[in-house]
Amino acid sequence: MGHTLVLRKWNSSKALEEIDFSFSPFWVQVHGLPLGFLNMKSGEKIAPLLGELIRIEDPTKEGRIAKCLRIRVWHNLDNPLKKGFNLKRPNDEDLWVKFQYERLLDFCYGCGKISHTVPECKLFRDVERGKWSYDGSNQSTNFFPENCKFSGSTTGNPQLSVNDE
Repeated sequence: MGHTLVLRKWNSSKALEEIDFSFSPFWVQVHGLPLGFLNMKSGEKIAPLLGELIRIEDPTKEGRIAKCLRIRVWHNLDNPLKKGFNLKRPNDEDLWVKFQYERLLDFCYGCGKISHTVPECKLFRDVERGKWSYDGSNQSTNFFPENCKFSGSTTGNPQLSVNDE
């Protein structure tokens, strides 16, 4: 495996130390959304959970619904990767919606940061493999935003609300 290479446009008036290399663009696939949420509007509401929005790929292009929603965001490399969120539904059980990062190379399966791997992790280097936070299941133990709620009917136009309270 390899590591993430962060590139920035060169500005001749800045010193190397002034250039911010702490953000990198990623395509994130959002899996497990109800079909009524596979749209651009839902992507706009989910994107802030991941980082700064760059672009949302229209899941209905080519005349058919995609299997997932794709969102391109600037991810802050100082923050752990988000695994997903629980979608609260009023008349149904909560639904786990998971994130998958495209072209993600090596990262720390302990704390979820891209800046290092488990052997270099100050928090998880001595923790047994089965107790790492990122074990491949994509079930988050520390990221369950209570602010994502479903509203509307299953036959009408469902709405996804994400409140930053």
